[in-house]
Amino acid sequence: MNSVNLEAQMKLLQIDSSARASSVTRRLTAKFAEEWRKNHPDGEVIQ
Repeated sequence: MNSVNLEAQMKLLQIDSSARASSVTRRLTAKFAEEWRKNHPDGEVIQ
């Protein structure tokens, strides 16, 4: 009998909608993604 790993990989889609590189929302999403990576080391952040 073959065993299949059905565990889904966690993914985070990071969307920066501001055209300004130094915008508050870009800093906020970057910090969120950083913390998310710490809590999901096997996860993937898609930018």
